[in-house]
Amino acid sequence: MKSMTQDEKGDNLNIRVVSIGSDRELFVAGSSVSSRIREYAEQFSELHIIVFALSSLGLDTIKISQNCWVHPTNSSDKLSYISDALGIGKMILGRLFFGKSVVTSQDPFESGLVGWWLKKKFSVPLQLQIHTDLFNPYFYNSSWLNFFRVGLARFLLPRADGIRVVSKRIKGDILSRFKKILPEKILVLPIFVDIEKIKLSPVAVSLKFKYKQWERIVLMISRLMPEKNIPFALHVFKDVARKHPEFGMVIVGRGGEEFKLKRLVKNLGLDKNVVFEPWQQNVYSYYKTADLFFNTSIFEGYGMTIVEAAISGSPILTSDVGCARDLIKDGESGFICPVNDHVCFVRKMTNVLNNQSVSDLFRRNITESADNSLIPKNQYLFEYKNSIVSILEKNL
Repeated sequence: MKSMTQDEKGDNLNIRVVSIGSDRELFVAGSSVSSRIREYAEQFSELHIIVFALSSLGLDTIKISQNCWVHPTNSSDKLSYISDALGIGKMILGRLFFGKSVVTSQDPFESGLVGWWLKKKFSVPLQLQIHTDLFNPYFYNSSWLNFFRVGLARFLLPRADGIRVVSKRIKGDILSRFKKILPEKILVLPIFVDIEKIKLSPVAVSLKFKYKQWERIVLMISRLMPEKNIPFALHVFKDVARKHPEFGMVIVGRGGEEFKLKRLVKNLGLDKNVVFEPWQQNVYSYYKTADLFFNTSIFEGYGMTIVEAAISGSPILTSDVGCARDLIKDGESGFICPVNDHVCFVRKMTNVLNNQSVSDLFRRNITESADNSLIPKNQYLFEYKNSIVSILEKNL
């Protein structure tokens, strides 16, 4: 196998990357994802991002940095996403470029299918990214679409030149299911988290000051969607609050289940113990001033809120999903329960909220665990660039 020259590996890599995904936040000026992508683009000559989007959104192709473009598919309906993205990809890869091109798809589903077709047509290497725990039964049994997607992933993953996953759990799952996929083909690279930004963020709003009526405050930060399992969380908290009416819960987020959840709070008699808040500008203040961060998801690819809570030094009680076991040693730096284990959650929530020594131990140990497990921005960008370079090396 021929290795790349030093010039090819240098800061000005002559590489064009075509990415396919569905993150429409890229079109929002000043968004965190837009800022992050600009830094990714600096690692290559060109970065083109194709985003599944309906024409009714009124989006146009934008240039978010000197060498980074974001292209909406502007599809008439969702069924047209794949064909429209394929057309844009063909246009980009068909242009003359004196370098090497790589296609990276943000999932092994619809965008992965587009990437595979582009790989076949232009003989370029393909990286598939996995951000969700796709082989978790809760995921593939949640809808017929997810069941179909898992079947598509089974077809595409062995045909990719490289696979990037966000947790060790997902890598292990793939290796156990695909005997012909070698471990070196899979890179574990979590979603980037700005560690220093979170650590240095001041406490602008204290939950303790805002909700003085409660002695202990449980925090949930989540999209209000079925997979987040918040009805289960409310039933757990009801059993805790029955004995400890001085405890309260703050749920931060928006989503399709908001009305249903608020009605459940009323039906459970938790009106005085549970409040809902919209997304906050400085959510790190909430992590830092809560007595417990609570997560009951039935599946996660990674679990960004778990990571943010860990960096913030918040005691954590979470279901066994995503990166939980990468960061938390149960009973030493946090608590982990099996998904939907009501008894376990009630017992462990009561334990940490009633024992200051347990809370202090968790705060100290989870901060240390986060420092040891997460990587700084410069190293992360190097790993991201190398995930692309290594695929090209294997195809020379």
